[in-house]
Amino acid sequence: MLSLTKLFDDIAGSSNKDASSKEDISPLLATCVILLEVAYADDEFSPVEKEHMIDTLCEYYDLSRDDAKMVINEAMKARDKSLDIFQFTNRINSSMTDDEKWELMIEVWRIILVDDTLDAHEDYIAHKLARLLNMKHEDLIDAKLTAKDSFRDSDTA
Repeated sequence: MLSLTKLFDDIAGSSNKDASSKEDISPLLATCVILLEVAYADDEFSPVEKEHMIDTLCEYYDLSRDDAKMVINEAMKARDKSLDIFQFTNRINSSMTDDEKWELMIEVWRIILVDDTLDAHEDYIAHKLARLLNMKHEDLIDAKLTAKDSFRDSDTA
């Protein structure tokens, strides 16, 4: 499990430094900002999206629910202060493998699809993220299908 001290150091370092350098942004914070950007694409961060995001952060970063909520709050601050998402996607590109970015894109689609709707803004942001993350279109579509299948599998369980 990620230690609370390390988590605070990673996030505090990201918050206290000039965000112009990608190394100043932790991969965890960058990931969370990207997920928030997707969640807000339809102008609403619904309770079901927030719960899904908390679950995702707990699973992938081995965080407690309270730590995940704290990361989301810090990511909201970072998102509000930023002019665009390039600095966050740039950090992800420099710290994640192609497979990790594909896993992130699955989570992007899961955030989008968790409320059983897909609007044009959400579809646009997913495609934009794929371009910024240097992903092939077929990987974007494969991630979408994988996300859809994960919901279908959980409905039959």
